Amino acid sequence: MMMAMGWALHPGSTICVFNSDYNGQYVTLGYADPVPTFDKTGLGEESRHLKFKNMVQAIILDLIDRGYIAYSQENVVDTLRRISKEGLADYEFDFLEMLFDDRIEITDREMFSRYYLDEKGLRKQFNNAKSNYERDSVREEGQRIRRKFVKDGRSVTEGVNREISSLGLPNLY
Repeated sequence: MMMAMGWALHPGSTICVFNSDYNGQYVTLGYADPVPTFDKTGLGEESRHLKFKNMVQAIILDLIDRGYIAYSQENVVDTLRRISKEGLADYEFDFLEMLFDDRIEITDREMFSRYYLDEKGLRKQFNNAKSNYERDSVREEGQRIRRKFVKDGRSVTEGVNREISSLGLPNLY
């Protein structure tokens, strides 16, 4: 399975989406800008790329800490379970919808499942297509998933931006 995934949650960052073409090559559809990390002591500053997986891990850990997600591991399978929707900001609710895809419990392999594509099946369909129209239909399936992810990610990003603005926080990114 292949997953198109990646977006930045901070103002001024670029959407970062990776997808695979039908030859199995990864195509970069956008880039994440380097985001500085600040030493809170004021003694230094470092710059490195903020990765989507790190943002997802941070958000999930925050939601676990706040009691909105429960984590368990059984037989080497990591499981997340939604606990409550009350008290969440709109963007957090949107993020949980993306993560859980309307389910209550998921394994780590099922995270963001609405954005998965059957890469082998699509490649086979593409290779067996007898016309450009059929090949375009296969391409459209990938683009549909990508557009859905970008739309949903944008909703989360806009919610974060509204929250930052309503709290009067400085724009660090």
